[in-house]
Amino acid sequence: MDKDMQGAFFKIIGGGITQFAFFEENFNPASEDTQLDSSVSFTVEVEKRIVKATAAANLYQSKMPVFKCVVDLSFQIKNESWESFVDKGKRMIPRKLLVYFGSKVIGALRGALFAKLEHMPMHIVLPLVNLEDIINEPMVLEA
Repeated sequence: MDKDMQGAFFKIIGGGITQFAFFEENFNPASEDTQLDSSVSFTVEVEKRIVKATAAANLYQSKMPVFKCVVDLSFQIKNESWESFVDKGKRMIPRKLLVYFGSKVIGALRGALFAKLEHMPMHIVLPLVNLEDIINEPMVLEA
């Protein structure tokens, strides 16, 4: 385990598909003007020691929305781990922990897209995302 994740104990306390929409009228199987956007974000409930990871995917054709899917996973950090994140009056959620949470929520998003689009006239595979290259710093909060 990476040094900045030692002692980071947590549990998944919730999650699921929070948004899904498919606009079949905007879908054209012959269209080459297709754009797939995806994102990962984090929010924190400090008093409850919860880090929520959110992953979203949006597909557009000719700038019209075809589908949107948003998935959340909520992780509650054990109190001792939460307190170990405090340094010099700041709480720093380790970068590697954010990468881990982000990877899990992206996996959940992939599964949600597979399940939701299984009987639709289209199939989408999210491109691989290396969160190690995207998440460069810990999340810094007031302690």
